[in-house]
Amino acid sequence: MHTCSLYLYKSFVYYGVMTHTHAYFISTNGQLSSGAVPDWIELLPAPNADNLIIGRDGRWFKCINPQTVIDNCEVNTIYGDIDHASDWRGDTKAIAWVRTLELRDNAIWAEIDWGTEAQDMIGKKQFRYISPVLRIDRETHEIKDLLRFSLTNMPAIELTALNSRLMPNPQGDGMN
Repeated sequence: MHTCSLYLYKSFVYYGVMTHTHAYFISTNGQLSSGAVPDWIELLPAPNADNLIIGRDGRWFKCINPQTVIDNCEVNTIYGDIDHASDWRGDTKAIAWVRTLELRDNAIWAEIDWGTEAQDMIGKKQFRYISPVLRIDRETHEIKDLLRFSLTNMPAIELTALNSRLMPNPQGDGMN
């Protein structure tokens, strides 16, 4: 399996030498009440009918079986950072940890143990979106697993926002 990194830089894609790819996800759901931090976040949206997740910038990722993606993950090693600091600056300081992954309507959700720094930044609305770091097969574009995620303000594909008026409840049976 070959892997690569695909970075969107303004209007073009740069093929890097790292072993994963970044996919930025966005939602346009309103505002979260001040200071609230979600226990559960959407890390990967459900693929479309063709088993694809397509970014606003035209990049696409194949996700044939989201449960297999979950099964391939080492949950206790998935952490969150700020603006991909682990990838760009080698700063691997964790601001959050994934407790568990769950499939909801073919989307991958994570229960998060937020550190105080992350809680503060989200509560103050300094960051609104999540950007997962994925391991992808370079030839097939198939998502193999999730490596980590970042708080970001520059997403490219739709996911549920951190600062959203209507957040799905932990039971996954609708909105709060």
